[in-house]
Amino acid sequence: MPISIKDGFPVKHHSHSWTTCLASHKESAIGAIRHILDPRRGGYHIHINKLVAVRNESGVSAIKVAAPKQEEINKYLLFCGRYEIQPGAPEHWSATSIVLRAIDRSNKIDYRAIFDEADKDNSNTLTKEELSDVAKRVGLSEKLFRCEGESIDYAEFIGICVRELGDGYPRVVVKLMQDEEQWKREKHTRKNYEFDPKYVMGELEGVPSGEVIYKEVKELKGGLGAIKQLLPDGINLGTHAIIMEAADRNLNQIYLQERPNINTLRGILQQVFEAVAHMHKQ
Repeated sequence: MPISIKDGFPVKHHSHSWTTCLASHKESAIGAIRHILDPRRGGYHIHINKLVAVRNESGVSAIKVAAPKQEEINKYLLFCGRYEIQPGAPEHWSATSIVLRAIDRSNKIDYRAIFDEADKDNSNTLTKEELSDVAKRVGLSEKLFRCEGESIDYAEFIGICVRELGDGYPRVVVKLMQDEEQWKREKHTRKNYEFDPKYVMGELEGVPSGEVIYKEVKELKGGLGAIKQLLPDGINLGTHAIIMEAADRNLNQIYLQERPNINTLRGILQQVFEAVAHMHKQ
């Protein structure tokens, strides 16, 4: 194998058997891949993100030569078969929850097609009545579009979609919680109070069931094996999930990367207090 099962470090001298197996069309190759990745057998699932980046003798990455075996790879690469968990340390962790950034690879959104289908009168604009269904289809809050006015044209619609979703694969965060009662309370609060998406990232609909999420976490699929290795002692992966829209960055990243001055900090704190006030009003 091209990496060490113990620590995930590259192995200098190997026979390229991993990429050869991925490229093979033989039925036995699928069995070999299953054996290599199975937590109860080969155990290489914890290094799936590194394995898909390995290059063959021609310099082509494993993920590209794996087309015939993509389904098997995705069982371990994608959480619940759809979320590509971003490698590295979690966005946030505490004694009760862990927040992970991810890309929803289940379906690339065709912004143009969705807009055209909703624009029944070919006016190149969508009214607030038409926006409700469109917002659900692209996985964003309707309020994000209504901020622009009573109606929205194609350019404004595409601009918001690209700003929030990028290349069409939605960016999400997966919050894994250990305590079931805390999870239930947060789900209840999000469902029964009308939080403005300007202040609170919305929970997404149409996500995997609780049973599927529980099984995936327990088997450390979707890159969770590598994430678990990065966690401090006493911090565990919860089996109860809330999957939300992803913000651009958090306050810690702003502080460390942008080094805001005192005036910028005043503006940031004002926004924080406005968000807290909004939640209390609800």
